[in-house]
Amino acid sequence: MFALCHYGLGPAVLLPGCFVSGRSGVGPGEQDWGYITVRPEAHMFYWLYYNERTTEQPLVIWLQGGPGASSTGYGNFEELGIVDTNLNIRNSSWVYHVNVLFIDNPVGTGFSYVDRYAALTTNNTQIAEDLVTFTKGFLEEHPEFRSVPLYIFSESYGGKMAAEYALALDKAIRDGDVDVPLKGVALGDSWVSPIDSVLTWAPFLLQMGFVDTKGHNTIDGYAQRTKAALDAGNYELATDLWGSTEMVILDVTGGIDFYNVLYPVGDNVKSEHLTSSKDFLRKQLLRDDASLDKLMNTIVKETLGIPDTVTWGGQSSAVFNYLYEDFMKPATSVGVY
Repeated sequence: MFALCHYGLGPAVLLPGCFVSGRSGVGPGEQDWGYITVRPEAHMFYWLYYNERTTEQPLVIWLQGGPGASSTGYGNFEELGIVDTNLNIRNSSWVYHVNVLFIDNPVGTGFSYVDRYAALTTNNTQIAEDLVTFTKGFLEEHPEFRSVPLYIFSESYGGKMAAEYALALDKAIRDGDVDVPLKGVALGDSWVSPIDSVLTWAPFLLQMGFVDTKGHNTIDGYAQRTKAALDAGNYELATDLWGSTEMVILDVTGGIDFYNVLYPVGDNVKSEHLTSSKDFLRKQLLRDDASLDKLMNTIVKETLGIPDTVTWGGQSSAVFNYLYEDFMKPATSVGVY
């Protein structure tokens, strides 16, 4: 298969395996986007970036963390998309190597939305089921990818979702419900065993020199309380205590960036967490970024023709709240299946 392909970075060239059926979106290259209704009142948004050699290169699905952080926003503009938040070309974009499909998941995340909050997911199994339904609907709209190797990539809470999604998708493929060659799953800093992550924080900070022995013991004490609540099956309390552990870390360290310990958080952030701990932690998880929020709700929203009734990130807090009890539950049994 040969076709003239133009990626927006040079002249059109004759390429084997090229499939052009996309649209002009934000940044160069062929793109497509839209909604798949995965359940009544639950609408999942996706944004696809075509690689030049569409049918010769894999399709990579990207799942963000949170839960409630947007793949089409953070993963796209801040990590691996074709342009950054200033709309400058990203030379390290994955789109140069593979087709990239950003999914705002779970429903209610990013540009995804539900008609009523009752349609939000409350556990990882529901999330996986929605993603399988999405995959089936996406392939019906984009049949060119039915023979293209599929990989699921994820980070943080996205890893917890990806593990069960991949297992459910594999079953759907074997049952003949979905037709796609699933080739692999990548879990980056995944939240598949939350308590194991929490228990590493105190010794890590001690070994890195950010806290002394007293600080270590204070943090570890909260981590152990979190573990006790989880072991007792008190999952909501475990999530509460996870939050308390993070707040204690901020206090003991004088403010530290959970995404990069080499960069301290600003004074305004430190003062904010003292008055509204749950809201502060939610913002940390959802990676609140005013400049990205403005970009997504102005240029991106207008360019993609997002409905006026939908606000990027407008339901993200509710997504996290509805998964609050499920947040600390492990997905390790799925990961070693």
